[in-house]
Amino acid sequence: MQNRRWTIVNVMLGVSLLTLAGLNIQLAMGHNWDTWHWHTGRDILTYGPRGNYTTEASRALSEWDVSTDVNFPGSSSLQEMAVYGYNYGGTGWAGLAMVEGTYDNHGKHITQCKARYNTYYNKPWWDPGWWTTSDSEWRRGVYCQEIGHCLGLSHSDDGCMGMGYYNKATRTTSHNRADVNAKF
Repeated sequence: MQNRRWTIVNVMLGVSLLTLAGLNIQLAMGHNWDTWHWHTGRDILTYGPRGNYTTEASRALSEWDVSTDVNFPGSSSLQEMAVYGYNYGGTGWAGLAMVEGTYDNHGKHITQCKARYNTYYNKPWWDPGWWTTSDSEWRRGVYCQEIGHCLGLSHSDDGCMGMGYYNKATRTTSHNRADVNAKF
Protein backbone atom coordinates (compact mmCIF):
# COMPACT_ATOMS: atom_id res chain seq x y z
CA MET A 1 0.00 0.00 0.00
CA GLN A 2 2.86 2.36 0.85
CA ASN A 3 4.53 1.79 -2.57
CA ARG A 4 1.27 2.43 -4.37
CA ARG A 5 0.82 5.75 -2.51
CA TRP A 6 4.35 6.84 -3.51
CA THR A 7 3.66 5.87 -7.12
CA ILE A 8 0.52 8.01 -7.21
CA VAL A 9 2.38 10.94 -5.63
CA ASN A 10 5.23 10.56 -8.16
CA VAL A 11 2.79 10.47 -11.08
CA MET A 12 0.94 13.55 -9.79
CA LEU A 13 4.24 15.35 -9.25
CA GLY A 14 5.41 14.42 -12.75
CA VAL A 15 2.18 15.63 -14.36
CA SER A 16 2.38 18.87 -12.38
CA LEU A 17 5.96 19.50 -13.50
CA LEU A 18 5.11 18.80 -17.14
CA THR A 19 2.14 21.16 -16.90
CA LEU A 20 4.33 23.92 -15.44
CA ALA A 21 6.99 23.33 -18.08
CA GLY A 22 4.33 23.65 -20.78
CA LEU A 23 3.05 26.89 -19.28
CA ASN A 24 6.58 28.30 -19.16
CA ILE A 25 7.13 27.43 -22.82
CA GLN A 26 3.85 29.13 -23.72
CA LEU A 27 4.80 32.24 -21.74
CA ALA A 28 8.24 32.36 -23.34
CA MET A 29 6.66 32.16 -26.80
CA GLY A 30 3.73 34.40 -25.84
CA HIS A 31 4.63 37.31 -28.14
CA ASN A 32 6.29 35.36 -30.90
CA TRP A 33 4.72 34.33 -34.16
CA ASP A 34 4.98 30.62 -33.48
CA THR A 35 8.64 29.68 -34.14
CA TRP A 36 9.26 32.20 -36.95
CA HIS A 37 12.75 33.68 -36.79
CA TRP A 38 15.46 34.96 -39.10
CA HIS A 39 18.21 32.56 -40.05
CA THR A 40 20.58 35.32 -41.16
CA GLY A 41 21.78 36.46 -37.76
CA ARG A 42 21.45 40.07 -36.69
CA ASP A 43 21.79 41.79 -40.05
CA ILE A 44 18.60 41.94 -42.13
CA LEU A 45 19.13 43.56 -45.54
CA THR A 46 16.39 46.13 -45.87
CA TYR A 47 14.95 47.65 -49.03
CA GLY A 48 13.13 50.87 -48.44
CA PRO A 49 11.22 52.48 -47.21
CA ARG A 50 9.51 53.08 -50.55
CA GLY A 51 6.25 54.71 -51.54
CA ASN A 52 4.24 57.11 -49.40
CA TYR A 53 5.04 58.30 -45.89
CA THR A 54 8.66 57.23 -45.94
CA THR A 55 9.48 59.59 -43.05
CA GLU A 56 7.23 57.66 -40.67
CA ALA A 57 8.53 54.35 -42.03
CA SER A 58 12.15 55.48 -41.58
CA ARG A 59 11.48 56.54 -38.00
CA ALA A 60 9.85 53.21 -37.13
CA LEU A 61 12.64 51.25 -38.80
CA SER A 62 15.28 53.34 -37.06
CA GLU A 63 13.66 52.78 -33.68
CA TRP A 64 13.85 48.99 -34.06
CA ASP A 65 17.41 49.32 -35.42
CA VAL A 66 18.76 51.56 -32.65
CA SER A 67 16.99 49.94 -29.72
CA THR A 68 17.48 46.23 -30.47
CA ASP A 69 20.28 43.84 -31.37
CA VAL A 70 19.07 43.80 -34.99
CA ASN A 71 20.78 45.82 -37.73
CA PHE A 72 19.09 46.95 -40.95
CA PRO A 73 21.80 47.64 -43.53
CA GLY A 74 20.22 49.18 -46.63
CA SER A 75 19.87 47.41 -49.94
CA SER A 76 19.11 48.62 -53.46
CA SER A 77 16.76 45.69 -54.10
CA LEU A 78 14.48 43.40 -52.14
CA GLN A 79 16.86 41.04 -50.37
CA GLU A 80 15.24 40.15 -47.07
CA MET A 81 12.92 42.86 -45.74
CA ALA A 82 11.08 45.59 -47.59
CA VAL A 83 9.04 48.46 -46.16
CA TYR A 84 6.33 49.93 -48.41
CA GLY A 85 3.54 52.48 -48.16
CA TYR A 86 0.98 52.51 -50.97
CA ASN A 87 -2.77 52.79 -51.46
CA TYR A 88 -3.96 49.18 -51.66
CA GLY A 89 -7.63 50.24 -51.45
CA GLY A 90 -10.38 49.25 -49.02
CA THR A 91 -8.90 45.91 -48.04
CA GLY A 92 -9.79 46.06 -44.34
CA TRP A 93 -6.15 46.25 -43.24
CA ALA A 94 -4.04 49.31 -42.53
CA GLY A 95 -0.88 47.28 -42.13
CA LEU A 96 0.18 43.88 -43.37
CA ALA A 97 3.34 41.83 -42.92
CA MET A 98 3.86 39.26 -45.63
CA VAL A 99 6.30 36.66 -44.34
CA GLU A 100 7.95 34.05 -46.53
CA GLY A 101 10.17 31.33 -45.24
CA THR A 102 11.26 27.75 -44.97
CA TYR A 103 10.49 25.04 -42.45
CA ASP A 104 12.78 22.49 -40.87
CA ASN A 105 13.18 20.70 -37.55
CA HIS A 106 14.57 23.92 -36.01
CA GLY A 107 11.42 25.90 -36.71
CA LYS A 108 10.27 28.37 -39.30
CA HIS A 109 12.97 30.51 -40.88
CA ILE A 110 12.01 33.89 -42.30
CA THR A 111 13.74 34.40 -45.64
CA GLN A 112 11.84 37.47 -46.79
CA CYS A 113 9.26 39.85 -45.36
CA LYS A 114 7.32 42.81 -46.69
CA ALA A 115 5.99 45.35 -44.17
CA ARG A 116 3.13 47.18 -45.88
CA TYR A 117 1.18 50.26 -44.87
CA ASN A 118 -2.09 50.81 -46.71
CA THR A 119 -2.37 54.58 -47.20
CA TYR A 120 -6.08 54.17 -47.92
CA TYR A 121 -6.44 54.12 -44.12
CA ASN A 122 -4.62 57.23 -42.92
CA LYS A 123 -6.55 57.12 -39.64
CA PRO A 124 -8.21 54.36 -37.64
CA TRP A 125 -11.33 53.64 -39.68
CA TRP A 126 -13.22 51.81 -36.94
CA ASP A 127 -13.52 54.89 -34.69
CA PRO A 128 -11.88 58.13 -35.87
CA GLY A 129 -12.61 59.74 -32.48
CA TRP A 130 -10.58 57.03 -30.74
CA TRP A 131 -7.32 58.32 -32.17
CA THR A 132 -6.18 61.50 -30.44
CA THR A 133 -2.59 61.81 -31.64
CA SER A 134 -1.35 63.03 -35.02
CA ASP A 135 -1.93 61.17 -38.26
CA SER A 136 1.85 60.96 -38.62
CA GLU A 137 2.06 59.06 -35.31
CA TRP A 138 -0.70 56.70 -36.49
CA ARG A 139 1.28 55.86 -39.65
CA ARG A 140 4.48 55.43 -37.65
CA GLY A 141 2.68 53.02 -35.32
CA VAL A 142 1.38 50.93 -38.21
CA TYR A 143 4.87 50.72 -39.70
CA CYS A 144 6.31 49.92 -36.25
CA GLN A 145 3.89 47.01 -35.78
CA GLU A 146 4.43 45.55 -39.26
CA ILE A 147 8.22 45.72 -38.88
CA GLY A 148 7.77 43.97 -35.52
CA HIS A 149 5.85 41.20 -37.31
CA CYS A 150 8.71 40.96 -39.82
CA LEU A 151 11.01 40.39 -36.84
CA GLY A 152 8.82 37.48 -35.74
CA LEU A 153 6.62 39.14 -33.09
CA SER A 154 2.88 38.71 -32.72
CA HIS A 155 0.43 41.20 -31.23
CA SER A 156 0.87 41.87 -27.53
CA ASP A 157 -0.67 44.23 -25.04
CA ASP A 158 2.43 46.42 -24.97
CA GLY A 159 3.90 49.09 -27.24
CA CYS A 160 3.29 49.30 -30.95
CA MET A 161 2.75 45.53 -31.09
CA GLY A 162 -0.58 46.17 -29.34
CA MET A 163 -1.55 49.30 -31.27
CA GLY A 164 -5.13 49.18 -32.45
CA TYR A 165 -5.83 46.01 -30.49
CA TYR A 166 -4.94 46.79 -26.88
CA ASN A 167 -3.60 50.34 -26.81
CA LYS A 168 -2.76 53.49 -28.76
CA ALA A 169 1.03 53.12 -28.52
CA THR A 170 2.96 53.95 -31.68
CA ARG A 171 6.47 53.12 -30.51
CA THR A 172 8.36 50.15 -29.18
CA THR A 173 8.65 49.52 -25.46
CA SER A 174 11.33 47.73 -23.48
CA HIS A 175 9.09 44.66 -23.57
CA ASN A 176 8.87 44.73 -27.41
CA ARG A 177 12.62 45.20 -27.66
CA ALA A 178 13.33 42.38 -25.19
CA ASP A 179 11.10 40.06 -27.26
CA VAL A 180 13.15 40.86 -30.39
CA ASN A 181 16.50 40.60 -28.63
CA ALA A 182 15.55 37.15 -27.30
CA LYS A 183 15.19 35.98 -30.91
CA PHE A 184 18.59 37.21 -32.14
